[in-house]
Amino acid sequence: MLFVFLAGQAIGQPYLDVVGSAFTYSPERLQRWEVGLSLPIPIGKANDKIILSPFWEEWKILVPAVEQPHFAERSDRSTGWALPVSWLHEVKGGRWKLLFTGIIRHNHLGPLERGAPQYGGAFITTYGPKPKITWKVGFYANGDAFGLFWLPLLGLDWRIDGKHNVWGLLPGTMHYEHKAFKRVHWGAAFKAFTNSYGLRNGDFRRVDENQIGVFGDLYFFERNVVLRLEVGHTVFSQYQGGELDERYAALAEGQYVDHHIGDGPYVKMLLAFRVRLDAEQKQRNDLGSP
Repeated sequence: MLFVFLAGQAIGQPYLDVVGSAFTYSPERLQRWEVGLSLPIPIGKANDKIILSPFWEEWKILVPAVEQPHFAERSDRSTGWALPVSWLHEVKGGRWKLLFTGIIRHNHLGPLERGAPQYGGAFITTYGPKPKITWKVGFYANGDAFGLFWLPLLGLDWRIDGKHNVWGLLPGTMHYEHKAFKRVHWGAAFKAFTNSYGLRNGDFRRVDENQIGVFGDLYFFERNVVLRLEVGHTVFSQYQGGELDERYAALAEGQYVDHHIGDGPYVKMLLAFRVRLDAEQKQRNDLGSP
């Protein structure tokens, strides 16, 4: 569900990370690498845009040993490649915006051939009754290895004042940002992942990872390069296997086998080339533009 974060960047977020890379480490649980790009391309005479948001991610998850019946500890590596393509349309007057997205991805468990294409998409509409607040509502669906996954989406972008922002698109993300100094910002973040890697014949893993943390951003080079450090804890996280998981016959409960990796602390580092959008919005408001 990384698309929800990318969609937030496209509509209703105080900044755009044009290109960025992140690493997450949760001791004795998992590691995750991510590289992403978000490229808005203006089209037509209006404010419409085509947005290309390719990204790559890789998880390394430690599956604990089980004594009865005996299964040794193992390490699973899952990789995802995705290309969301979005059309952002601004309705005349500027208060309403529509985002249509198509997504193609290839998520594999181990080698590339141990995976299959996944197709999905989303529709999000935003309404800004006031310059400082925008409401968002929409729908997301994806053909995961475990079946059709869909979610209703609800969010907001609230520019409280010149130093405080709140934005997000639930159930995927929610952020609070405080601009403590010109080059130092801090805040709190929630981010949820629901992804599957592998084949639809039952040889797949499902990742549900929910992170709640606090972060600090340090800006360099005219505030276009940002280094973020985030620390926090996960909640209600699960790592599950399908019918061809080696532990399924002995340990499955219902549709999946739960590997009980549990929750734990995490630390995340992000390096990105960032463009602040709230500064542009403030300038338009100061000039009296709609």
